[in-house]
Amino acid sequence: MHQIQEEIRHLDNNSKKIRIGFANGVFRAVPIHVISEYMSRHTEINEQWCEYENDEVVKKIYESELEYGFVVGDPKNSDIVATLLMSKPVAFYVYEGHPLYSKDSVTLDELKNEDIITMNEKFHIYHDFIRACKARGFEPKIKAKTMDGHTLFKMVSEKIGIAISPVCAAYEEPNVKKLDFEGDYTWNIYGIFRKDSPEKELIESANAYFQNHPCFQ
Repeated sequence: MHQIQEEIRHLDNNSKKIRIGFANGVFRAVPIHVISEYMSRHTEINEQWCEYENDEVVKKIYESELEYGFVVGDPKNSDIVATLLMSKPVAFYVYEGHPLYSKDSVTLDELKNEDIITMNEKFHIYHDFIRACKARGFEPKIKAKTMDGHTLFKMVSEKIGIAISPVCAAYEEPNVKKLDFEGDYTWNIYGIFRKDSPEKELIESANAYFQNHPCFQ
């Protein structure tokens, strides 16, 4: 029994606990299998995955409650290393029969009087969209907000309104058309960690692995 306890203590001492935070919405965009692949190659890692609001991930990284995070946008914090891992175009999705259905792209101004469906306030894209509209001098008509990508596309197919979303083919409906956004806006996913993380060497290795993996391009 004593020998077993010693072996358990030895394993605990060599195990590195890596807590990973995902901003809401990022799970559906990042290649999860690549993250799992890296972790499986490093048996010394005892990882935990959690999903939070975008700002909460940044806060937990800053306060050392997470070792690594996937967030939308550069937090621009001098204590945090932020690496751009991938960029996804943002598009609008319209249902068949809508006047804009015949178009291939739209501007924000064309959506001024349209009913909009978006992810809710827990998602970075919601706040970015509101700011972009206000910069154009108008408040968007938010008809519906959701926390689920499938629900967002389902509401478009039910003709509730036009949706804004990062391009994600997995959720698209057959009677819903993607309209490219005529603007300089992408959904940028960053990997972040504290500069003085106790597990900095391991975290930097993981960060470089993700950054250079073709599935993150």
